[in-house]
Amino acid sequence: PTGVRPGSEIQPGQASSYLLKFPTPRSTDNYATIRESIPFSARAFTISWHMRTDSKKPGTVFSYATSQEDDEVEFYGDSGSRNFRLLINGEQADVNLPEVLDGEWHMVVVTWQNKNGEWQVLVDG
Repeated sequence: PTGVRPGSEIQPGQASSYLLKFPTPRSTDNYATIRESIPFSARAFTISWHMRTDSKKPGTVFSYATSQEDDEVEFYGDSGSRNFRLLINGEQADVNLPEVLDGEWHMVVVTWQNKNGEWQVLVDG
């Protein structure tokens, strides 16, 4: 994968996969913008990240938007509960992951395939 600095813009043709490493302290100011001319693979994707929170309102963990669609792909905490929601191309799935809200570090992986709409969310495994 290609390393990308937070706040930078990813140029077309750089690589087919990207590794984002955000500096400490962690903040909502850490982000990367992918240029619109890089096509999103509608066939399948895998997104992984480490997270640590004990908040009952974890908010948006991951979001991918385009100028045509604000919420192309989004993984976010359902406010006031210990559940998450996975939104892909307007389709929503409820995901129960209370074990990630314990204040410890966890590895979370989301996979999706367009062929049959199959998705998985894996924690620490």
